[in-house]
Amino acid sequence: MSCHKLFCFIVFFWSVCVGCSSPGVSDLASDEEVILFPASLTYNSSSKKWELPVHAWVYERETGSVLRHAFVNQLFESIKIAGKDLDSSLFKKRVWWFVVDNERNKHLVIEFNKKTFALGEKTGANGHVRDKILFDDMPAEIAAQPLPINIVLGDDRRHFGGEAQYIPSAGASVISDIDDTIKVSHVTDKRELIQNTFFREFKPAPGMALLYQKLKAKGYYFHYVSASPWQLFEPLYKFFKREGFPPALYYLKDVRLKDTSVLNLFSQTLSWKIDIIEGILKQFPGHHFILVGDSGEQDPEAYGEISRRYKNQIQAVWIRNVTQETRDNARFKKAFDTVPDAEWNLFTEASEINIDQSIVR
Repeated sequence: MSCHKLFCFIVFFWSVCVGCSSPGVSDLASDEEVILFPASLTYNSSSKKWELPVHAWVYERETGSVLRHAFVNQLFESIKIAGKDLDSSLFKKRVWWFVVDNERNKHLVIEFNKKTFALGEKTGANGHVRDKILFDDMPAEIAAQPLPINIVLGDDRRHFGGEAQYIPSAGASVISDIDDTIKVSHVTDKRELIQNTFFREFKPAPGMALLYQKLKAKGYYFHYVSASPWQLFEPLYKFFKREGFPPALYYLKDVRLKDTSVLNLFSQTLSWKIDIIEGILKQFPGHHFILVGDSGEQDPEAYGEISRRYKNQIQAVWIRNVTQETRDNARFKKAFDTVPDAEWNLFTEASEINIDQSIVR
């Protein structure tokens, strides 16, 4: 065999072996960690593929960093309010998520349904990676909820896992805001917002967990859309679980201290929220939706626009009244122009919502 033919044979053999072998393991250092955010499992009838969108964050805590500790301490001193007893330990625990080292160019391998999949994308400058796993076979345990997702680490004995929930192609969902809708934040008062976010234990909006539990019992799936940054995911996730809110998919905001995105912490534009919600409606075209928000910022305007664009998918709009306005206010008339009165509801207490009467389709 000539050298040229031998070389070609080796290249061919190597390529076949690589294509048939295990995707390997994640290139994660011993001091790096991963958060796998809640995911959905859906079946795409057009492509005839099962789809599992994966969103992960790779970071290093850097708890031994003197500079980071000095920065957090100085930040606490600079924003605390004189004469107030504020919980510095809670503040430091929450703000630390903003000063972790985000790990870029990390390659992750996922285990799901007893199979391994290498993500085609690597983590970006913010440590996040978003990709989609496609496969042909229906998961063996699809009836079991939730479905576990794990990071493949090889000899590393640590465990980083997440969960996916199966969402059928036809059904019903709730798209819910977080701040001042299901968590008391006082977004319109920036001082109160900062204290409620960083210095105080999160407080649920009265009755909202029970309302969502009732909707879950009726077969609804949940999507939480908020301008809160991904750095607050862990405390938010633990809070919702503790208070009995149903499992959900999360749509938060990308914020990084090292670029201008941090200047827009907690702020959201009308177009940003509409774009996120439109993406959800397009991902689940066979679902009807209830939109739940509050009157504090631009939820009425966003939901009114969505109701006009996707009137066949929107079942109802529920607005928690935190501004003491009335339905005949000029703002609401403009926000819900051409939206039938029966399709939107302004409420103060969750107990005012009669689910069966408030859903018109």
